[in-house]
Amino acid sequence: MPLTVLCGEGTAKSETTWVPNFGVSERYDTNVYYINKAALPSNVSAEDFVTTVIPQLVVRSREELIDVNAIIGVVGEMYAKNPGLNYVGTNSTFGLGLTPLVSRMVRNVTLNLVGTVAYTPQPPGFLSGPQDSQDPYTRGIQAFRNNSLTYSVGQYSNYDFTSTMFVRSNYAYSRIHFGSSDVSAAGAGTSLLDTTSHTFAVTPGVRLSANDTLTNGYTFSHYDQGGIGSFSTHADTIGWARTWSPSMSTLVNAGVQYLPPTSTDSGGQTFDQPGFLIPTGGISFRYTSKTEIMGDVVDATGRLAGLKPVVGVLAPGGIGSVGSYSMTLNYNYAAYPLLFLGGGLMKSHLFGTNGMYGITSQLTASGGVNFSKNTSTGGNFDFESIAGNAGLNYLVSPQLRASLAYTYTNSYGIGSSSSSTVNFLTLNRQMVMINLTYAFGGGSQFFQGGGGYFGAGGGSAIGTR
Repeated sequence: MPLTVLCGEGTAKSETTWVPNFGVSERYDTNVYYINKAALPSNVSAEDFVTTVIPQLVVRSREELIDVNAIIGVVGEMYAKNPGLNYVGTNSTFGLGLTPLVSRMVRNVTLNLVGTVAYTPQPPGFLSGPQDSQDPYTRGIQAFRNNSLTYSVGQYSNYDFTSTMFVRSNYAYSRIHFGSSDVSAAGAGTSLLDTTSHTFAVTPGVRLSANDTLTNGYTFSHYDQGGIGSFSTHADTIGWARTWSPSMSTLVNAGVQYLPPTSTDSGGQTFDQPGFLIPTGGISFRYTSKTEIMGDVVDATGRLAGLKPVVGVLAPGGIGSVGSYSMTLNYNYAAYPLLFLGGGLMKSHLFGTNGMYGITSQLTASGGVNFSKNTSTGGNFDFESIAGNAGLNYLVSPQLRASLAYTYTNSYGIGSSSSSTVNFLTLNRQMVMINLTYAFGGGSQFFQGGGGYFGAGGGSAIGTR
């Protein structure tokens, strides 16, 4: 049973629930090094059977003045053919809802903090499930196997001036640090760049009707890539959100992004780069059997709901009701930091489609396809990547969920001046995984409701890596 603490005085109530859970999986992986197999010595096998163990603690607290959602986990992996790749890492995410507190001082205000910490030798090329198009480290370039520490923290706030006018703001800090590389030990390798990013955005908007919202946002981003140098971008974006029905909504945005002239250091030499202006844009479409507000991190009651997706986290949810469904389509084009080949920015197209369907009260199917095309601003490096995933989640009992997942990744690069690195990053990978997750309590709602354990917008990934 979960540890649940309830207290109340008058109308003030609080509840804190702690749910330990444990996941174990076995997968067959055709490319555990995430590189071109031709770059490996003949005595090194890229194919392997991998056992993954993930103990976790899920925390959900609903206090009078503050909300907390958190998933704190440890990941351990053991490799049958490559025992030198065995590792222990961590994947954790948290959300802190301060709306009940700040609304006592300023009415019509919401304020939420979110953050992640991950230590892993497996940087993701794509996030599993719905895409966060603003994450600079998940644009489809599958970085090779390399020990990395990533952490981020951000705030999201909203203030309603009137019933029709509001302003949103958010700030995000992210840092990715690369350590030793497993592929270097296998006889191949190239360097990755530690990158720190700061992003601040302020977006005023107006509700034109009950179904239409118009926004115009300014975003400032600053990136620091260590010895290579630092640079900033400015962007202005106009967005239109439309709710067509209780189950269907769209979000369309378009704008421009400007990179001022910069100087970068490479090999002891300084290179001056002219500024440039690029168009940006995106579209999101959601069709679901339940009413959801796209992009919100609070549910209908104002409580904190969403957590930032993190690879390797065993999120609650995954089991939908009979006949329940959801489908999302996302496209985004903008410039983001490049983590190797001299750093700087890459122009990036990202397309993703993901969906789920509740076959029975115990069985839910999910799947998706993601595609990205990335071009360095210098024009000497193009990289394309496509990834697909399909899976089944089966609720064996209220506390036990079984999953079967398949993923496919194909990445390839084009670039005459960096042919060795491009060939190194051109890869094909397939994976089949069986996963069992046991929650020590939490009730039937822990795995059911598509993430409803945290509220609207909670995660429901099948745990693919």
